[in-house]
Amino acid sequence: MTDQEFEVAKRSALDLCDEINASTHFFDALSAYPYAPSLFFSHFNVKAMPNSVDFANGATRYVFWDPDDCTYVIKVQFADRESFNYGAQECAVYEEAKRRGIDKYFTFTRLAFTYKDIEVYIADFIDVDEDHNINLVYDYWFEKWCADLNYQPTDDNYEEWQNSDNYDPEYFETQDGILDYIYDKINCRDARAIIDLITDSDINDIHIGNFGWRDETIIFTDYAGYERKLAIVK
Repeated sequence: MTDQEFEVAKRSALDLCDEINASTHFFDALSAYPYAPSLFFSHFNVKAMPNSVDFANGATRYVFWDPDDCTYVIKVQFADRESFNYGAQECAVYEEAKRRGIDKYFTFTRLAFTYKDIEVYIADFIDVDEDHNINLVYDYWFEKWCADLNYQPTDDNYEEWQNSDNYDPEYFETQDGILDYIYDKINCRDARAIIDLITDSDINDIHIGNFGWRDETIIFTDYAGYERKLAIVK
C-alpha cells in the first residue's frame, strides 16, 4: 500500500467505523470498558453487524472490512489493552521487515487514527483460506515423508502416513512446522531473514490461520505475537 493509497483508505475507514458503531455499538462499548472484555462483549451487539461489513476476530483483535472494497482491513484491539499494544508491535515489525528488505512477506500495517479514543490500524487485505493453507502444508509434509522412504504419494501411502509417528497436525499447523515449510518454499536468504525477524521480535503465534498468498508469495497477516513483551517497540 502506497502512502497515497493509505490516505484514501483512511477516509474510507472512518466511514466504516461510523457504520460499525451505529449498528453494533462496538466502539462505544470498547471505549466505555477498555480493560474489561466481558463487559465490552455484553454491550457490543455483534448480531447487528450490517451485511455491508465482514469481520473476524482472534483472541485479542477484531478485523473489519468492506466486502465490496477488498483493498484494506481495519484492526482494533479489544483484549490485553492494559498490558500490550498488538497494533504498535505489528507496525514495528513491519517497519523492521522493510529495513531488512523482506516487507513483501508481511501485510502493510499502520496506525490510521483514533476513533472514540480507540486506536484503529489499517492493513492490506489478504484473503486467508485456512483450508487451502492446510492442504498445502499437509501435502508438503506428506510428500517429504514419501521422499524420505522412496514412496509414491498415493492414497494408500497417505493413510499409512496418517498412522505413522511422522504425522503431527499440531506441529504442521503451528509456528515451528510452518516456518520449516516456508524455509523450503522460498529462497533460502529470505526464509532465513523471515525466521530471524520472527525470532528477534518474539513473535510466537504464527499458525495456519494468519497467512495468505499474493501471486504465489506467502504473506503474513497477523504477526504481533501473543502475550509477549514488545521486542522492537521501545
